[in-house]
Amino acid sequence: MILSKGERIDVDDLPPVLCRQQAGDDAYRARGNGNDDGERSTGTTDLSLKSMEEHYIRKALELAEGNQRKAARLLDISRDTLRYRLKKLGITSTYQ
Repeated sequence: MILSKGERIDVDDLPPVLCRQQAGDDAYRARGNGNDDGERSTGTTDLSLKSMEEHYIRKALELAEGNQRKAARLLDISRDTLRYRLKKLGITSTYQ
């Protein structure tokens, strides 16, 4: 669950550990100012909960070098919850 202070989710609403690496570039893209896989042809950023969840799960797995336990800790969820979400989103947990 993401708690936001306003009607729109901002970078400041996300867990700090996920914003540390490449904070400047990620913040720029999250505000819809740069080219990113999440952008649609209209130039707007896809801020759907599903796409954000997938993005942060992938980022946590990357930071944890594929270790599900560490990734779950970064996301502040249980390992079982992470495994459920990986399956639900069709994400393979192999680190590349």
